[in-house]
Amino acid sequence: MKDIWSERKEFVEKRNNAPESERDAARIIHSAAFRRLQNKMQVLFLGDSDYYRTRLTHSLEVMQIARGILYFLQKSESQFKDILPDIHLIEAISYAHDLGHPPFGHSGENVLNKLMLEYGGFEGNAQTFRLLTTGKEHSSKNGFNLMRRTLLGTIKYPVLYSDVLNKSCNNKPPKCLYDSSKEILDWVLKPFNSDEKKLFSSYKKGKNHGNSIYKSLDASIMNMADDIAYACHDLEDALKLGILTEQDLDGFLEKDTFMEFMNMKLKDGKEKINDFKKWFKDKIFDEKDYKKAFSVLISFFIEGCIIKEIDNTYTFQTDLLKYNVVFQDEIYESILDTLKVEISYNKVITHYKIKQLEYKGKIMIEKVFNTFDQNPELMATEIYNIYQNANNDSDKKRIICDYIACMTDHFLTRVYTRLFIPNEGSISDIV
Repeated sequence: MKDIWSERKEFVEKRNNAPESERDAARIIHSAAFRRLQNKMQVLFLGDSDYYRTRLTHSLEVMQIARGILYFLQKSESQFKDILPDIHLIEAISYAHDLGHPPFGHSGENVLNKLMLEYGGFEGNAQTFRLLTTGKEHSSKNGFNLMRRTLLGTIKYPVLYSDVLNKSCNNKPPKCLYDSSKEILDWVLKPFNSDEKKLFSSYKKGKNHGNSIYKSLDASIMNMADDIAYACHDLEDALKLGILTEQDLDGFLEKDTFMEFMNMKLKDGKEKINDFKKWFKDKIFDEKDYKKAFSVLISFFIEGCIIKEIDNTYTFQTDLLKYNVVFQDEIYESILDTLKVEISYNKVITHYKIKQLEYKGKIMIEKVFNTFDQNPELMATEIYNIYQNANNDSDKKRIICDYIACMTDHFLTRVYTRLFIPNEGSISDIV
């Protein structure tokens, strides 16, 4: 790894016994922000069961899949071995990718953005970058004080909020970084020339907001792993909890084009799977063998990955921007999209019970935010002290937003209970 990519915003004495990327992974995995993910919902609501995924287990699974992609590419794309991240770097990026997501999933994200619309907005990925680069986790000014390449790998959307925001669409935020992160973003992108920086931060008009176009090589590995984990594991959770039935699954399995392709590509050990639909259904509804079905499905996606040069009018000169991990065939993307849209979204995320719980979370967040805004002394003492030293109303709103965004689902519920539910809560409660 070149020295410029291992640089940190704040100098740290290098260790002789471990790579710097391992230090970044350790900083994240031992952080309070990482531990909080154990009580933040992934898709399904915490409290109904102890079986399904949280943001923490999701992040661990993203790391494992990203590591699998890396191992596969090291063998299948050996000509790129000099530019691929090392194992600790991809672990650090994967651990970090969801740190900024608020309680109650995307409903929490949407309501915080609505509350912060005139003060810089709120978006989960932007909050992740803010959390990693500010605060006092490992530095008084620079957050986790991670390496430049680690930070680059965590940026899924290298565009600024005000550039891509469509104010008429306030039901959900644009995928972006905050305007306040521009200085540290400029530092991360320092190794690139001016044309590369401009292109990397470009965007196209979307249905609602502007959409970023490019990611770094490392971010593309993490993003691929995130999509695979999201699609496959949400399907598993939903099946185990009875939200999806065998009939629901048939809509996916009966797509002939997908089945023909999967029958051709998939192997179960040394034996070819000649009828994927029958094999998958037999396995997935077998209590003892269903994990094998998901293992084969995840391996199928991992082994569909290649490294490809990005197509654009101006060619990136730096390899970290010039190449991305993509699927070798569009049908892999079609199958993954079907899992994400037709099953995870249409059957799970929009299920009325989940929508009810998300709505409850949204109401709690909005009410707690407005209460702290009108009565800041009700916040924890250390947060209130920071709030009192804020320079303006916008900074004060951001302090409240940061405080709520870092809360777990359980923590927010306890705060709400203490504030608004009669005969609940005690001075001895730890909230």
